[in-house]
Parts: sequence; structure tokens; C-alpha cells
Amino acid sequence: MVSELDVWRVANLLLKQYGEKAPVEAAVGAVELDAAGKAEGASTYRRISQAAEEPLRTAPPDGATH
Repeated sequence: MVSELDVWRVANLLLKQYGEKAPVEAAVGAVELDAAGKAEGASTYRRISQAAEEPLRTAPPDGATH
């Protein structure tokens, strides 16, 4: 089982690499792992996808000021 800390680390790396597309990239990874019969890896990638969505929901829109 992959720790929550590791899930968030990978999500952060995906966010840096793919920006707002990070959750989708992780979801694609989950689908590919499911297709390969790797259920545990797919489950981990679904967790990563959810973790990558969190900062996107709470981030202010582009151009917004505080």
C-alpha cells in the first residue's frame, strides 16, 4: 500500500509537469493499469488523481488578486 504522503508527492509532481491536466493524466494511468490487470496500481493512480484535483479546486482563477 502506498502512503498518503507518497500519493501527494506524486500528485504534486504531476501538477508541476501537467498543470491542470494532472488529474486526467493520473486517471489515464489508472485506466491503463486496470487494463493490464494491475488493480493495486490502478487504485493508487485513482488516489493520485483525486489528490491532484484538490489544489485545483482551491486555487484562485488565473488573474485573480487577493
